[in-house]
Amino acid sequence: MNFSNEVLIYIQTLKNFFNTNEEAKVYFLSNLNENEFFDAIMKTAQNNFEKNGEPNLTVEQFEFLRKLLVTFNKLEEENQENFIFDFKSKNFKFYYK
Repeated sequence: MNFSNEVLIYIQTLKNFFNTNEEAKVYFLSNLNENEFFDAIMKTAQNNFEKNGEPNLTVEQFEFLRKLLVTFNKLEEENQENFIFDFKSKNFKFYYK
């Protein structure tokens, strides 16, 4: 996926924010893979930019991504081989097997 310059700037701004705000970093990143989190944010930001002309995520989008990735991490840790998760929305397509 190609990302616009606006999205790349937005992501760098977010990374700087998390580096300077310990409370936000703990809340959003303590139980997550940071690269996976920012990859999901980039995809959402690009969708937002294409639809609205602005890459900024809403509070609801941030919280949705956080909860979704935490859930996936828990499932992976439990190594539930027989569990299949399929989630589709306008912005995301996640498949967990």
